[in-house]
Amino acid sequence: MSSSNNYNHINDYLDGVISKFKLGITSEHTFRKDLEVLINNLSPTVNVTNEPSNVTDCGNPDFLISKKHIPIGFIEAKDVGKDLSSKLYKEQFDRYKAALDNLIITDYTVFEFYEYGELKKTIRLVYISENNTNYESSLVGNEYCEENYETFAETLEKFCGYKGQTIKSAQRLAVMMAGKARLLENTLYHALTSDEKSDENSDLRDQFETFKAVL
Repeated sequence: MSSSNNYNHINDYLDGVISKFKLGITSEHTFRKDLEVLINNLSPTVNVTNEPSNVTDCGNPDFLISKKHIPIGFIEAKDVGKDLSSKLYKEQFDRYKAALDNLIITDYTVFEFYEYGELKKTIRLVYISENNTNYESSLVGNEYCEENYETFAETLEKFCGYKGQTIKSAQRLAVMMAGKARLLENTLYHALTSDEKSDENSDLRDQFETFKAVL
């Protein structure tokens, strides 16, 4: 796709997001369609599913990116201006990064690209003024980071072209297995404790109590 087309698609996306955000009545769900359209425009060979259900063991990220019915990436989106390094999101983000090999975390204006839990690139698309804690008033008009457009388009295309890697080292395998173990621990903990309120996992709880008694 030509650079001019990329420029226009990203510009249109940001116009839509920022104009809605400045109304002051939005949430993270408000911009879902804008991001879906942008991804389809920049990488038309993939399918974008908003709010997929039961596709991972670590929860349900906001978007599933797939090609020919094969999942190739996930996107977790927070509301515009939210601090992606906030402790409020740490547990969720750590869980996703440990379990999902190809992941984007975004507030719709800043995009963090992760591969195998490692941050590969952070790309900002909108300028904000420095030393201003009010994100809405810190947005500098409609001054977008146009110098980052091509990098963003190229990085997104790479994200959408993900094919996975062959594990070639014992160290890499150990890291992956440790991540899966932590994820399993978290999943089992929530399954066991949920019975206290919903009584949905009584069989699992009974097995747990039996193991404790025997051991």
